[in-house]
Amino acid sequence: DADANFDGIRVDAVDNVDADLLQIAADYFKLAYGVDQNDATANQHLSILEDWSHNDPLYVTDQGSNQLTMDDYVHTQLIWSLTKSSDIRGTMQRFVDYYMVDRSNDSTENEAIPNYSFVRAHDSEVQTVIAQIVSDLYPDVENSLAPTTEQLAAAFKVYNEDEKLADKKYTQYNMASAYAMLLTNKDTVPRVYYGDLYTDDGQYMATKSPYYDAINTLLKARVQYVAGGQSMSVDSNDVLTSVRYGKNAMTASDTGTSETRTEGVGVIVSNNAELQLEDGHTVTLHMGAAHKNQAYRALLSTTADGLAYYDTDENAPVAYTDANGDLIFTNESIYGVQNPQVSGYLAVWVPVGAQQDQDARTASDTTTNTSDKVFHSNAALDSQVIYEGFSNFQAFATDSSEYTNVVIAQNADQFKQWGVTSFQLAPQYRSSTDTSFLDSIIQNGYAFTDRYDLGYGTPTKYGTADQLRDA
Repeated sequence: DADANFDGIRVDAVDNVDADLLQIAADYFKLAYGVDQNDATANQHLSILEDWSHNDPLYVTDQGSNQLTMDDYVHTQLIWSLTKSSDIRGTMQRFVDYYMVDRSNDSTENEAIPNYSFVRAHDSEVQTVIAQIVSDLYPDVENSLAPTTEQLAAAFKVYNEDEKLADKKYTQYNMASAYAMLLTNKDTVPRVYYGDLYTDDGQYMATKSPYYDAINTLLKARVQYVAGGQSMSVDSNDVLTSVRYGKNAMTASDTGTSETRTEGVGVIVSNNAELQLEDGHTVTLHMGAAHKNQAYRALLSTTADGLAYYDTDENAPVAYTDANGDLIFTNESIYGVQNPQVSGYLAVWVPVGAQQDQDARTASDTTTNTSDKVFHSNAALDSQVIYEGFSNFQAFATDSSEYTNVVIAQNADQFKQWGVTSFQLAPQYRSSTDTSFLDSIIQNGYAFTDRYDLGYGTPTKYGTADQLRDA
């Protein structure tokens, strides 16, 4: 269907398939869409790889960057330094020691390996958690990854309540902090997971998760503020600071333009709920020369019992940079907490005075591509956002209005506000129903009996073929 915009693919389990498959896919996209002609065409047809091996990025680059490789360094650190319980949590220092893209002073264009990154996914940090809950609730179960419908429902009752706790037993900590970093990092395309905005179970988009407000705020702010070079550092208290300077400023010394002045973002993250700065110790966001003597306001700020969100300048806390462009904070405002949203500390700061319709993104170049690569890591690629728009565990529709693809079509304006440029759909195939393993129990489309039946006549879990086209 030429009008349905099916224009990119995700290759599953890349390390378990023949590499020729990637070349076949690359050749097809060059012939069908001309993705090798210019960045504008390439960025309209993102293809991503589930390539967990740390050898894969260099291989993909050597083959011509025909697809986006996965930055597992970022994924691993977001999970282990932020989302795990404090007794096994890694340090924030690892973000600047262990990386595929060095963001300590990232001022380059078209040099980093084109990649995408994420916190969680439909099958990562979700189904293993549910399996553990099933095992705890039903110690005699033979296979916790093949639960009954009743066992799944009981497990999700525990799972959803656990997310609301300050001291979690099963689910992830610091999801807002993880997304604050993911959505402000340079030289990556972030992929946002549906199950972090909405509950993994229940009807599609029916119930917001506890992290919806934070991620919603960050996504909209990404469109409005996130641009320019990046610096990232970790101080002696293991507090991480990350700054984006705004368009036309790639380093802290760049003075930029009037456009730069109302763009950029500063992020402060600690994963230590016991954080106490000594008197005289400060945390500084070096916003740069383009932002000297300027008012900044909080976008997100930590409170005793959660997070405060500020979508506009109105009523937001304000701080001022000094003559060097530095925002300086003391122990009066930065200290560790333990609440359902934050285990440690999180703050995000943006310039005061930006227009509500400000768009800091960069349009993709239509100039003929003369390199031997399809994708290029630059401001235009950074302006893309992938939305993994499904959960393995979403409920079966009870009437036609609840089908996933119907609801997606109804919420197109929402996805646009979030800056979503590529929507990763669930596998739409006719599912097996033999219930011998998880995918056939939940009928998510990964265990399919007919790869050509996308809902012709009888709907799949997600709707009919016509509803798929409309989505």
